[in-house]
Amino acid sequence: MSTGPTKAPDIAIIGLSGIFPGSANTRAFWNNILAKRDLIADAPEEWSRPWYDPSSAQTGLDAARIRTRKVGLIGDLATFNPLEFGIPPNSIEGDPAHFMALQLAGDALRDADYYQRPFNRERTGVIVGHGSSPNRGDILGTQYGMILDQTLSIIEKIMPELDADRIDYLRSELKRSLPNLEVEHAPTLVSNVISGRISNRLDLMGPSYLVDSACSSSLIALDLGIQDLRSGRCDMVLVGGVQASMPAQIYMLFQLLGALAETDIRPFDARANGTLLGEGAGFAVIKRLADAVRDDDRIYAIVKGVGVASDGKAMGLLAPRLEGEVMAIRRAYQQTGVSFESIGLIEAHGTGIPLGDRTEIAALRQVFGSRRGRLPSCALGSVKSMIGHCIPAAGMASLIKISMALHEKILPPTLCEEINPELGLSQTPFYINTETRPWVHGGSLPRRAGINAFGFGGINSHAILEEDRPPTPLPPPGLGRWLLRDQQRTEAMRAAGPVTRAGSGRWPSELVLLAAQSRDGVLVQIDAMLDRLKRSSQPDLPALAKECWDNIGEGPARAAVIASDTSDLRAKLEQLQNKLPGLKKANLSSRQGIYYAEREQPMGRVAFMFTSEGAQYPNMLADLAVHIPSIRRWFDFLDHVYPREPPPSNFVFPPPTTLNKADSDWALDRLYAGDLAPESVSMASHAMYELLRDLGLTCDVMIGHSAGEHIALIASGRSQILSAEQFRDELRAMNQLHQQMESTGLLQTGHLLSVGALSQEALTEILDEFHDSVYLVADNCANQALVFVADGVTDGVTGGNYETVYARIADLGGIIAKLPFDRPYHTPLFAEGAAAIREFYAKHVAVGQGDISIYSCSTAAPYPADDQAILDTAAEQWTKPVRFRETIEALYRDGVRLFVEVGASNSLTAFVDNILKDRDHIAVSTNTRGSAALGQLQRMLGQLFVEGLPLALDPLYADRMKTGAQGTDSGTSSIQLRSELPQLSVDEQLAQNIRAWRTDIDCQKNQKNPPETPTPACFSQASQPDDQVSASDVALRQHFKLMQQFLTGQERIIDALRHHPDFKLNKERNSPDLANHTRKD
Repeated sequence: MSTGPTKAPDIAIIGLSGIFPGSANTRAFWNNILAKRDLIADAPEEWSRPWYDPSSAQTGLDAARIRTRKVGLIGDLATFNPLEFGIPPNSIEGDPAHFMALQLAGDALRDADYYQRPFNRERTGVIVGHGSSPNRGDILGTQYGMILDQTLSIIEKIMPELDADRIDYLRSELKRSLPNLEVEHAPTLVSNVISGRISNRLDLMGPSYLVDSACSSSLIALDLGIQDLRSGRCDMVLVGGVQASMPAQIYMLFQLLGALAETDIRPFDARANGTLLGEGAGFAVIKRLADAVRDDDRIYAIVKGVGVASDGKAMGLLAPRLEGEVMAIRRAYQQTGVSFESIGLIEAHGTGIPLGDRTEIAALRQVFGSRRGRLPSCALGSVKSMIGHCIPAAGMASLIKISMALHEKILPPTLCEEINPELGLSQTPFYINTETRPWVHGGSLPRRAGINAFGFGGINSHAILEEDRPPTPLPPPGLGRWLLRDQQRTEAMRAAGPVTRAGSGRWPSELVLLAAQSRDGVLVQIDAMLDRLKRSSQPDLPALAKECWDNIGEGPARAAVIASDTSDLRAKLEQLQNKLPGLKKANLSSRQGIYYAEREQPMGRVAFMFTSEGAQYPNMLADLAVHIPSIRRWFDFLDHVYPREPPPSNFVFPPPTTLNKADSDWALDRLYAGDLAPESVSMASHAMYELLRDLGLTCDVMIGHSAGEHIALIASGRSQILSAEQFRDELRAMNQLHQQMESTGLLQTGHLLSVGALSQEALTEILDEFHDSVYLVADNCANQALVFVADGVTDGVTGGNYETVYARIADLGGIIAKLPFDRPYHTPLFAEGAAAIREFYAKHVAVGQGDISIYSCSTAAPYPADDQAILDTAAEQWTKPVRFRETIEALYRDGVRLFVEVGASNSLTAFVDNILKDRDHIAVSTNTRGSAALGQLQRMLGQLFVEGLPLALDPLYADRMKTGAQGTDSGTSSIQLRSELPQLSVDEQLAQNIRAWRTDIDCQKNQKNPPETPTPACFSQASQPDDQVSASDVALRQHFKLMQQFLTGQERIIDALRHHPDFKLNKERNSPDLANHTRKD
């Protein structure tokens, strides 16, 4: 691909802020993404009433009713601190976007460390993506300026008898149902004041304006900000996107268009049937990269450029056009000179609307081409699957997601249950990344990602970002620091950086530790913690775990709990509270993650056991590599050491989707192939060893099973490593040696069998019967041995082929499993290979005394002291069986009681438990296949802690508790930002009054035109609902009603008398004279 025009300056993202459904800040947003949380939920009834009607028509005017209540709302998370920005609290009304944007702009500057730090405010711009959708401010102004008068006009036409006083009263009461609209609220009626308010309150004097290009607004704002930086107009720009309100009225438009999903929003899913919308807002602080480096700014990611294109003369204004999307994507790569082959992650526009998703995949395929090889190379996702479509803020959500992904080297997941086969993704370089995975990358170019944002009206954009990568080649700084010695180790320690992700905060589980001088002391601590959990409304588990470690006591009584949340912690502490008082033995262990022991000192010496080939499996240590960067760096190193296509890590961490069964099986076979199996196991073991040393765990002795013995030689210091570069070169040379052995036919092939449930006598019988073709490879424990059956041997008196051997073992009652290995390690058949390895050692290995004792599993004894004897033993072990059972017995005799398996497997741990059975010992593994690696690490540390081993666990707590991209602490001065649209309403009292007016009017009409039959009298006073009236009021009303009926009756009698011939008026008393009126019976 052409490198394009002269390279423009790169742009650094140095600050981030945001608020999205379920996420009060960018750190919560990022952690919610990694946790695969679906933050779309049913809206409250007041949001959807009266527009929600799931039975309404899907076309025509009735389609404006919404058929779903699923939406992404921010809700109570939206707060604003007016005092922080010098704004009177009583002026906070109208469009919440004004105040949300200001708060986030300040938060972004704070995250960039420029909130109080001096910078050139005269050359700092503000560009905000914002749409024209209904908001609280606009609707409030419309209610006062139009709807109120329209409503009164309608009422006057319906009830023309209402006098002016009553109309004025109605106006007053209806106004009272609306928020006040004061003169200080007027700026919120002008949308451009959103950016102006930011510039005003933060004293920024560069360009300040809004951008509205619908769904691509945020990336267009980013592009304009980049232009201001590259032109020299600005030195810093705040770019953002805001969708502070998502009322049902916006849903009505999307419903009318047939674009709303009625279930979930699932881009690229076979069940996708539309999109769902959400509220959200975010900001980024950008500078020229050279300036950011000069000013020592923290850099989240580097923006290479943004490609922009319009759809031109498309079929429709709201439908996507393939040509426009292709042009925007292609322009981005042409303008930046970036090769699309270097992109490892695409954040798609991905709305879930089938037509849009198909068009987007087609556009990407036109630019990126078809799949090259059997594995896809680029992850694809859409954050809309979790938070909905935030329209003008959608691009900012994507920008934050990708910036964090590059910064923390993690491939974030997207929610997709079943990929739509009509998209044809299996023929493209892309796969839907449905899992949180480490972004392993050991190539010469930095990690890179692209972002799509396509807007209504045909405006398309594609941004290219890359990681901030120091200009130093791999290996990563500090890698292998515990393998180095003296000054080299000291320098590597300084370069290593934090063990855990800074600011990552919440993990899937936490390790909570307690220690005291006695059991009663531990119970006191448990009681205090339970009381605290009971009193606190929202206790923070990570902070609580850190506090326990920071204040850890001293003493032999120790407890450890692994908890997934505070409820889990409470339940497990209550178990300890109930069990400890009556505990007869001084230890307690539970598979649920509860440990307790009382030990004045550890029960014995500690051994580290390194695993061998066979320990590897797809996605081993994946979640640990996400949470702990040092683990991921070893797999980066794997790709760096063995640069090939596909990279080795693609087989360790295979793509989770778009592979057919044949390709999946092929990838698994490659993981067990001779040029990758030992390397992948080696990297996993070295990664876990380095982590254990970082956490303060040391050992007294080391052993290795098969190839693990070479790892033990390096870790113990017997095979000395002087630098990471030397280590890399040694690994490459060893790999080349193995490839030469295979290519020259030096390695005889065969079948490796795991044999169990077979007595030692029966196994010996098999080995004797087939002594020319069957060899003992490993004696692991009483219940398992490994045997190798060589290929190319015909049936004979002493020989036999694989099927014959298999059947013979089965006849003797053995349980057999065929393992995916065909190499004759640990047999005499590997003699030439061992000789080649010995020659390799002589050329490449520097022998030293080391600082930790090491036993060989080929001799079940310590390694010799002589340098040449060390190399001889290390090479000869490849021709001898692994005597693991004998070696463990030897270690036990020499005082080892704690066995720690270092690597990706727990098989050696199981062997030790089988060998030692009921004898006093502890066997633990750093990882267990089928379990979360982080949880297993915590369980192992918990067990070793209660056994009295000294640990240094600060890295598990302190580093990740440091603040990352967080919002401000609004404190007690914050107020809730309201986004709901104001509506005219009639309370019950006003409704009663109106009904009473109607009755009065009817009565007046009846009095002017008396009916032939008596009608009830009119009672004009407004009455309260019966459930709000006191007994005395009821009695009084009944009295008034009775009197009214009496007076009405008297009125009828008098009216009748006036027309009676005998009626005479008593002039003196001005009343009827009834003296002479006699009753006629």
